[in-house]
Amino acid sequence: MFCGGYTERKGINEICEALDEIHSDDVAFVFVGHYGDFRTDLISELKASRHENYRVLWEVPPLGLRRWFAVADIFMLPSHAEGRPNTIYESMASETAVVASDVSGIPEQVVDGETGLLIPKKDSNGLATALNSLINNPSERERMGTNGKKRLVSKGWTWEAHGKQLADLHESIIDNGQLPSAEVLD
Repeated sequence: MFCGGYTERKGINEICEALDEIHSDDVAFVFVGHYGDFRTDLISELKASRHENYRVLWEVPPLGLRRWFAVADIFMLPSHAEGRPNTIYESMASETAVVASDVSGIPEQVVDGETGLLIPKKDSNGLATALNSLINNPSERERMGTNGKKRLVSKGWTWEAHGKQLADLHESIIDNGQLPSAEVLD
């Protein structure tokens, strides 16, 4: 599964280049996006590829998106630049192994070999190799997905933990009349 803009920055070119290097016949691709000019390029490449089982979706509502994350086995995000993408948090919450570029904030989220696989940016061969590795190893995918969920919870990257942190911050301000130290805001 891919979720993001159909843009060069999100790695759509690398996905297109990697398609023919995905060797399994038992694979279904799902692409979800709501902006970007590379959607038609992706569709053309998918049609020209050996893969027949794919969906290229546009503007999926939140409940539908959660369902796609829930059924995905692998989430791919070969971006050229990112912050800390919410889609990786969504994958972790869904216990989905992640294949993503080793850029910006992504290595803070994904521990290479533990919760997913990190690849160099703009590396379609690395993307194909990582995807093939996880496609062919269901137990490794499952292990990484489980580890991702554990990391998400242990780091406090859940909505519940975020809500508690905000509530604690507000209570601190009300009780003390001042902002707490920087450690509380981390």
